Amino acid sequence: MWGSLGSSDGQFCHMEHLALDKYDNVYVNDPQSGPNGNGIPRVQKFDSSGHFITKWGSYGSGNGQFVDPEHLAVDSHGFVYVTDRHNNNIQVFAPVNMTITGNRITNNITLPEQLPPKLVNGTVTAKI
Repeated sequence: MWGSLGSSDGQFCHMEHLALDKYDNVYVNDPQSGPNGNGIPRVQKFDSSGHFITKWGSYGSGNGQFVDPEHLAVDSHGFVYVTDRHNNNIQVFAPVNMTITGNRITNNITLPEQLPPKLVNGTVTAKI
């Protein structure tokens, strides 16, 4: 068992769903609502032993932002899909070494660690 109550890295306030990628990394969505949350919804990524890797998200309705992240899934290419029931959308986060060109997936250079998510041809990219 890992994690604890709170809003710091590796902590959860209102964990709702999780997903695994093909490397057994664990993705967890946490709206950070309630008295123990900081109100900044996010997705956190952990390795299979529960060690924190990274996180992304902020409050809002723009790219890379959530109001209430609900479900999430990871496909075989490593794309992370996050639904937001209050924004009525699904955002797709691409691994940092990939970009989307039409229906083609191509390798790209690694983005800096602190680069915020951005929309690339209809797909949000973030360091995941």
